[in-house]
Amino acid sequence: MAADNVVDVGRLVDAQPIRAFHVKLIILLFCVLISDGFDLQAIGYVAPGLVKLWHIDRAALGPVFTASLIGMLFGAPLFGWVGDRYGRRFAILTGVFIYGIVTLAAAASQTEAQLLALRFVTGLGLGGVPANAVALIAEYAPRRVRATMIDVAQLGLTVGSMMPAVISGLFEARYGWRSQFVVGGLAPLAIGCALVLWLPESL
Repeated sequence: MAADNVVDVGRLVDAQPIRAFHVKLIILLFCVLISDGFDLQAIGYVAPGLVKLWHIDRAALGPVFTASLIGMLFGAPLFGWVGDRYGRRFAILTGVFIYGIVTLAAAASQTEAQLLALRFVTGLGLGGVPANAVALIAEYAPRRVRATMIDVAQLGLTVGSMMPAVISGLFEARYGWRSQFVVGGLAPLAIGCALVLWLPESL
């Protein structure tokens, strides 16, 4: 009798049609990954402003450029564990709010050391989001379209990596290099608020 009451969740997910729920999930995570890609690449567009303001050689910014990448090396496995232990929703929200708040704080940086530390912490959040986003999609997507849904969401990283160039052209001449970090901080915070309302929890 007990065996008759067992629900095969995997089979249930695979059998369902594509619904508005799936579209909303992809749109939310696409936007998340846009902000992730943006904040990863934004540092490259602030370099000329930093060199001019702080009167330093561009080569001296090498550690600042790599700090977020090093942070990602730690953030990816850390948030992978967080996602397994506390759920993908919690891991994604935590990562988004970390890099949103810290990127916004980077706009107020006054020294290389401050910016380096902030970029490292930013990398922790950036590294934790993509894998959990992919895992969350994989949990809800029917097998027949799972790869397609993941690929569509991951296009957000590519789109996001191009956006700093757009922001540079629109705002940097008037507002300076800090505008990259202001946009890169406010956008994920706004997206994070949307996630709080609509992002589902792991199955």
